[in-house]
Amino acid sequence: IGTRTLRDGNVEWVNGLLVDAMENGYPLNAEEINGARENVLIALNMVMDTGMLTLGEDGGRVVRAAPGFMVIGTMNPPEDYAGVNDMNQATRDRFTFNLTFDYLPEEQEVQVVMAQSGFQDEDTVRSLVRVANDLRRLKKEGQMETDTSTRTLVQVCDDLGDLSLTEALQ
Repeated sequence: IGTRTLRDGNVEWVNGLLVDAMENGYPLNAEEINGARENVLIALNMVMDTGMLTLGEDGGRVVRAAPGFMVIGTMNPPEDYAGVNDMNQATRDRFTFNLTFDYLPEEQEVQVVMAQSGFQDEDTVRSLVRVANDLRRLKKEGQMETDTSTRTLVQVCDDLGDLSLTEALQ
């Protein structure tokens, strides 16, 4: 939202990303929105309802959303990630669309892992993706608590430049 700060001996308000996006008509991507503090979610709810935000700490200034402003919220499922909460229904209801994404198909994930890690042994990467897909299936069936992300596969492949496969997996 913003903060008050000391500048050249004076206390002044400095806009945060939300206020900047509202004033300039930019989309705001609230990454991991379900990890936000409650006061931030309350402000976002108000903004998504009315297109306005009152900044009490900035003398009661009212910020109106310029055309083009929107809130895009991304989140991982709270049951899979520490430090995030289940999204409350009040906030969920304010979003027009709810899109759910799954992992990429095997061939595309192999290509992404190779591109992002720089590791070019396609057979090894394909084997790792297949193991990850087996672990993901077990997670969906409730037999495991967590699965293996594409980000984890990239990290393992990054490590394969300096470590053996066993060491990288550990």
